[in-house]
Amino acid sequence: MADETVLRIKERIRQEMRDLLGVTMADGGSIDRQALPAQIDGVAHEVCADFGISDENWIGYIIKSTIDDFIGLGPLQPLQDDPKVAEIFIDPVGVEPNGTFITPVARAEVDGQIVDCPGIDLVSHDEVGRLIGRIAEEANRRCDDSFPEMDATLADGSRVHAAHPKVSPNGWSLNIRKFSKDKLTAEDLLERGAMSEPMYMFLKSAVQARANFIISGGTGSGKTTMLNALSAFIGYNERVVTIEDTRELQLKQRIVIPRVACPPNSEGKGEFTMHELLVGALRERPDRIVVGECRDDETYEMLQAMQTGHDGSLTTIHANDCAGAFTRIENMILKSQGNMTMEAIRRQIGAAIDVVVQVKRWRGGYRRIESITAVEGFSDGNVTRNELFHWEGSPENGRHVATGYQPARLKEKILDADAEYDPVGSKAVSGNGTCRHHHDAERFLPIAFHRRRPLLPVLRIIGCRRCTPHEEFDCP
Repeated sequence: MADETVLRIKERIRQEMRDLLGVTMADGGSIDRQALPAQIDGVAHEVCADFGISDENWIGYIIKSTIDDFIGLGPLQPLQDDPKVAEIFIDPVGVEPNGTFITPVARAEVDGQIVDCPGIDLVSHDEVGRLIGRIAEEANRRCDDSFPEMDATLADGSRVHAAHPKVSPNGWSLNIRKFSKDKLTAEDLLERGAMSEPMYMFLKSAVQARANFIISGGTGSGKTTMLNALSAFIGYNERVVTIEDTRELQLKQRIVIPRVACPPNSEGKGEFTMHELLVGALRERPDRIVVGECRDDETYEMLQAMQTGHDGSLTTIHANDCAGAFTRIENMILKSQGNMTMEAIRRQIGAAIDVVVQVKRWRGGYRRIESITAVEGFSDGNVTRNELFHWEGSPENGRHVATGYQPARLKEKILDADAEYDPVGSKAVSGNGTCRHHHDAERFLPIAFHRRRPLLPVLRIIGCRRCTPHEEFDCP
């Protein structure tokens, strides 16, 4: 069947549905979504009969795409339904010499790579505008000349950003970051090589010991995934308050109190910020606070919470490296607390934060921990920090290694909490490592947590059972 015929049939069905329902496409929120598929089915069969179409496969395709136009994402719905797609992009192309916008191009992120989607048929630039308008209407937002950029959330939790041609000269632009219902666990990340076994055991012990965590990384590096994975190590019976601008965390503890920030409505009213939510959360007697991301005034309140009975809290921050994370924290606190000196800010940071986990997205789509750094206080005008683990080598063939540094403050906190640590079967390195006598890395022995033993597995002194006697571990 010709594409023009399909378009004519779908337009006829849409028109008859508008007449039947008495609403426009932009009023999708008032449609009875449960009854709609049956109504479209009946109208579609009548219209197809008028066009002489009897092939049930074609009729089924037309019905499905029309339903998507009314209550789904239109031509983008197949991408939204595909579990392999992590993010959807509608990229503007440009303008014809006569001033007409060229039809945008659909792209998607699959397995860490952005690929074109030639099978997604975007009819026109105006169709993308109508889709964005319907998303805005359902989310109680606007995307027009007065509000040319929009951030919204779909019913399934997917995050949407759209730009109007007023600020996007080549035409409408749309980005949908899909919400994953099945979050990756720490065990999944370990299996995928995002961390090594010693890192896994260290992170588990540190969370259980109520260390305060900052997870740092660039856009799309996996910060929220890592935050969700580490949150699973929080005790089942602890009272946890989560604060997010878009709900993404999926904690499994018995008592979880979620809080979600409210942006202003189309009239500029009703805003409730992350900072206000965090201040309110401190009055709810949480055992821990988990903040989706610190990006503004809430940063100072988060550091205060970490030092005032809410230790063991976790959050994320946008930064390309560990040093950049501290700089961003300093700048955000300086912005919100302009009367504080840099020395006072750094003292706060050194006292509040225990661990910084830096995550990174490498070329080729690899997402893994780049480094783990321990914070040990303030000295000589700077925050004292030392790296515990880092990635060594190329993105494809490197490995995680321990630096050998033993953080005194963090070690004492873990030992005092009697945090769980199982040394059986763990490794000193990940990847194709060998000991100093070239025996397999599978036979590396970790050093268990003990007051007379080092806290972390140290690559330079750990051997395998074949070549390292026990007395080298400095234990009875």
